[in-house]
Amino acid sequence: MHCVSLFHTMGKFQGPLEEPRKHWLRDRPPVSRTCDGICMKKPPSWYVQSAALPLWEDQGETHIVLVTSCSSKRWIIPKGIVQPEMTSADSAAKEAWEEAGVRGSIEPQPVGTYQYEKWGGICTVAVHILNVTEILPEWPEGHVRERAFVSFHEAIARVREPELKNIIERCFETI
Repeated sequence: MHCVSLFHTMGKFQGPLEEPRKHWLRDRPPVSRTCDGICMKKPPSWYVQSAALPLWEDQGETHIVLVTSCSSKRWIIPKGIVQPEMTSADSAAKEAWEEAGVRGSIEPQPVGTYQYEKWGGICTVAVHILNVTEILPEWPEGHVRERAFVSFHEAIARVREPELKNIIERCFETI
């Protein structure tokens, strides 16, 4: 089987696919595939990730900043692959800016880790608290993600990953 390039012309794809994709990044398969359909895992560094648990103080109340994932629109915290030239904490702060449009001071030590399946493997995510000092009206991924400022209890109800729920509960108990 040969690889066939898809060309987007006047809103229609030309090639072997009948239905156009809505968004090339969001709607891609969760794993890389070769032309003959054989699964290929990502490089090991892609499975080492960091996340920010953004905390926003407003009138004496602490809120958590959640965002929706690009693909399934479930509620998550900002996370991504740890860049080779960055620490886990710095990478988490960068993800908070890109995905949630918030900036602040990041705790260098993670408050916990959790794992989830992606790309045919298991990603391990180190979670760092980000004390939010700035909320941006526009941010890099604002057009593909929703952002919500919610209570600890609401955050626990919205996120799906059980290990992440536990991390949020532990943070709530210490504040």
